[in-house]
Amino acid sequence: MMTRLNVRHFALAGALLAAPLGCTIPEFDGSNSVASVEHDDRSITADDMALLAVDERLMLDLRGGAYRIDPSAGPVDLALIDVIDPSGDVLSLDEAIARSMAAGKLSRHDLLRGIVVKAAGNEVVALALVNGLELVSASSGLSSTWWRSPTVYCPGSSTLVGMGSSQTWNGHILFRGLIPVQGLAANPYGTEAAAQEDLAGTTINWQITAYATCSRQLSGLTVAKADSSSSSSASRTWTVSCPSGKKVVGSGGTITNGNGRVKIDEIRPNETLDQVTVTASEDQDGTTSNWSLRAYAVCADAPTGLVRVRATAANGWDRRPVVAACPAEKRLLSVAGGVDAGVRTAMRTYEMVPSWDLKTATVRVGTQGSTSGVTGEVRAYAICADG
Repeated sequence: MMTRLNVRHFALAGALLAAPLGCTIPEFDGSNSVASVEHDDRSITADDMALLAVDERLMLDLRGGAYRIDPSAGPVDLALIDVIDPSGDVLSLDEAIARSMAAGKLSRHDLLRGIVVKAAGNEVVALALVNGLELVSASSGLSSTWWRSPTVYCPGSSTLVGMGSSQTWNGHILFRGLIPVQGLAANPYGTEAAAQEDLAGTTINWQITAYATCSRQLSGLTVAKADSSSSSSASRTWTVSCPSGKKVVGSGGTITNGNGRVKIDEIRPNETLDQVTVTASEDQDGTTSNWSLRAYAVCADAPTGLVRVRATAANGWDRRPVVAACPAEKRLLSVAGGVDAGVRTAMRTYEMVPSWDLKTATVRVGTQGSTSGVTGEVRAYAICADG
């Protein structure tokens, strides 16, 4: 028997994978006011279905079945985890999550926030995945070593969205950049952050931390990169663009050669989020060696509510935090920023850090040596989306 039900006011981008009932759900783009659900192995009625509000979004609950989000289908906000308690007892969220994890139905990476809802005498955990975002980090050792480049990997099947780094403040450490790790994989899956001592060196112990914002839900992820020419130049700026129809969700850049004399000053996504511009410069001692610059853009189909937030501090190179905050109800995808350093100055960008609650992006810049006549605007950028 083929039964067709109308589901009104259902707004969800993506598709669902059906478990035991064999029900198929068409793909939604968020504009559909009516969608059809077809079921071919038993009849179901409107009482078998519920629309459950979660954070002012709507979620489909097909009672009696387990329906999971297909991450390859597009950006999605909600997932339905299957029935976990046939007793009918009302569970707390913590109890429901614990039982789901014990049964292997959830991993810790799935959990950002959720509610417990009652469905036909059984309990179902409904999770708002907020595009499945999770922040992870990895640090180098703490010692005096001329070069450090830790790599952090996204957990499970999640993929890289945004990158960040922080290093121990030491005026003799130069930030060398952020690199998306991809290899032969279909999508980027980690961040490499690099820094090195300048030619003067230091005996002070230091370390660098790499950050990766990861997601299982963003669709259309790809990494775009562009390389400058190689020459000896006091400063260099280079821009990379996302493929047509895609938007910047993360950014990075790196330097080739120029060891001990060249540093990344700024990584800047543009306001329309279709380009990333990276600026690097020689330090105050300069070099005659050739060096080049590579700009990276992590691009994707635009998630709902994608926006860039900018914060600035004139002459903010005294290591003060410059913080860009996502608007209420949005979450941080990635951080970027730096300083308008000019040519051969003592300014050092040393921190581009996402907050652990994925709400703010913090950038810090310091100086090495004399600051006489030094001017420069420090900028922090937060790329945010609904969540």
